[in-house]
Amino acid sequence: MTIELKKRVDVQVSLGTSPLTTRSFDIPLFLTGTAAFAEDYRVYSSLDGILEDHADGSPAYKFASKAFGGLFPPRTLYIGQRGITETVFTPVVADNTVYSLNIKANGVDGFITFTSGVAATAATIVTGLKAAITASAVSALVTVGGTVTLTLASITTLSAGSVTDSLVASRTYSETSTTAATRIRGVDDSWYYSSIDDHSKTEQEAFAAYADGIDSKFVTTSQDPNILIAGDTTHIGYILKSLGYDHAFTMHHPDADSEFPEGAIVGAMAQLEKGTSTLTDKTLEGVSTTNYNTTQITAMEASNVAYYADFVGSGSVFNSKTASGQYFDTVEFADWLRARIGESIYGVIKRKSIQGLKVSFDNAGKAIIKQYALQPAKYGQSVGSVSLDFDPVCRVPTRDEISDAQRASRTLPNVVVELQYTNAIETVQVRAYVSI
Repeated sequence: MTIELKKRVDVQVSLGTSPLTTRSFDIPLFLTGTAAFAEDYRVYSSLDGILEDHADGSPAYKFASKAFGGLFPPRTLYIGQRGITETVFTPVVADNTVYSLNIKANGVDGFITFTSGVAATAATIVTGLKAAITASAVSALVTVGGTVTLTLASITTLSAGSVTDSLVASRTYSETSTTAATRIRGVDDSWYYSSIDDHSKTEQEAFAAYADGIDSKFVTTSQDPNILIAGDTTHIGYILKSLGYDHAFTMHHPDADSEFPEGAIVGAMAQLEKGTSTLTDKTLEGVSTTNYNTTQITAMEASNVAYYADFVGSGSVFNSKTASGQYFDTVEFADWLRARIGESIYGVIKRKSIQGLKVSFDNAGKAIIKQYALQPAKYGQSVGSVSLDFDPVCRVPTRDEISDAQRASRTLPNVVVELQYTNAIETVQVRAYVSI
């Protein structure tokens, strides 16, 4: 007979290591008018996965190709579905020109192309494209209409996009971007970056307000020429600046509506530790540079609008400020710090509770709160987002600074963490003295 040790010494082990979910800061959501799938959203980890549902040339593909092609790409990408009734393709009329688009319907691919002849009109081009669709594998899977524009609606799942600039795509939506994002967030709120395929000022302004309210970094672009006019107050850059949103970031690009360069902005920053790098001077993969004159640059900078230009032989992002005037990376770091301090403090309270203990409302308990409030700052120092020039400090209130009501409600007020963010050097002024 074996006598068990627990008859003499009974040891009970409580595991205080239950993992807590922490906020992710590298996942983007791209909200697009699509009928490519029935769910609210799908998660992709590669461009090949995108092509399983979305046509080459569609907004989702263009955004994803730039995001996944970046130097610091997201590991996963959420494509969110905004309700859509139809996609309209308007031909840019020209003789002897190739008009091409891709259609993916119910998993079937259709590459549609038509070449105009002489004396081309919008009607002859649309008629030729309709005939090409009828002869394709997706003929029975889409509803085709229009006479001088080509309209596509889904019988089943549908994704469509123009391959050349000779067809300009637009979409008719059945819901707003904020409605769709709210629906998706009710299912999964893991994403941090957010972008939409709708560059209308109404949608951009509404979504900027929504994103700022949930601390999501809204990245959008605009090709509005009014952005380049000094003193103009009608464009989205001026509108968002006047509203002072920390989480809205706008970049001008002449091909914004067709190329969705915001994907490249996400791909340049997503995987970086927040606060360790700046968007300024980043290369945007798959995005062409633009030559701006001094007046245009002054106008964009006055409205806190970023721009992408060639500088000393390489494409670089300039004026990487959000609408409020804060730098892109500063807002990211603030969001990260807020989340990590909260997670750190709640984490120790939760683990103590699992162990059958508590964080006591006395000096010993306040010391624990202080320790965990400082942990994210110490981590920030190790990765370079928090300055090593000054040690982070945390102040907790004394007993006399805590009211009876606060003690009764078990609330520890006015815990203060102070640290210095490692700002970036972007401009250098040098004075050299030479003697002989």
